[in-house]
Amino acid sequence: MDTKPTFPTSKVAFRERQVLTGDILSELTALGPPDCAERFTAWRRASLRLVDLTVLCVLWADGPQTMGHLAARVDVSVTVLTHVVERMTVLGLVERKHDSRDRRHVIVHSTDRGMATLTPPGTGQRARLEDLLVRLSDDELGSLLVGIRALAAARDCGANETIAPVETLFQEAVAAGSHVR
Repeated sequence: MDTKPTFPTSKVAFRERQVLTGDILSELTALGPPDCAERFTAWRRASLRLVDLTVLCVLWADGPQTMGHLAARVDVSVTVLTHVVERMTVLGLVERKHDSRDRRHVIVHSTDRGMATLTPPGTGQRARLEDLLVRLSDDELGSLLVGIRALAAARDCGANETIAPVETLFQEAVAAGSHVR
């Protein structure tokens, strides 16, 4: 494609382009039931338990925690959490470090591997897509969104149903408030 992208010159046009790009990225990277099932299968194969995932989620949301605070957040005793954290340390998901201010306290940190366990599939893909979408004009972005939604409709369409023409999908997208031109 030799067309050069047209970049918005006003704040309103820039915001519309951001919303349009966000809509496209959401459509392309949306997770559905098959993705969730795939994640759960991967976690099961890695021998992760619900308590392990809960620990990782708390560390992701709140950052490093003392064993006492983490036990309270996960709703288990410190004794139970000690065994959980030991197992997760062996798996390379978390690490324990002594608090530099008070060596009696042990701080639990998630490792890169632990965070990668929770990272939804396609996260890196989303950033790469964003880099590509910047190169498209507003018209190209609008057409791409209409095409993606048409593909989604075709995928979701029952065997005996007909797919709405692109013009109908376009009109529905505009009526729904999408920023398709």
